[in-house]
Amino acid sequence: EGGMRMIDRDKRLELITASIGTGLTDIVDIELCNDAPFIEAVIKAAEAHGVKVILSSHYFETTPDEKNILCRLVGAQEMGAHIDKVAVMP
Repeated sequence: EGGMRMIDRDKRLELITASIGTGLTDIVDIELCNDAPFIEAVIKAAEAHGVKVILSSHYFETTPDEKNILCRLVGAQEMGAHIDKVAVMP
């Protein structure tokens, strides 16, 4: 009970875009590890409703080297992120 439950890709996309379409969402944070069509669909929906998108990368076990971090940030920008985020384990 109360544990995390996996939601399939299409259902996640549907929930995120529905949330964006309510007019009650200012910003949405999605993982950069999602596939390009998923990210593009979220960004398209967000921009149509004036919502900003954070594309994030999380490293829960370690801190990657500077080159890897910069690569992730640039990748997020290239995908169309309004804000890029990298969270690491110090």
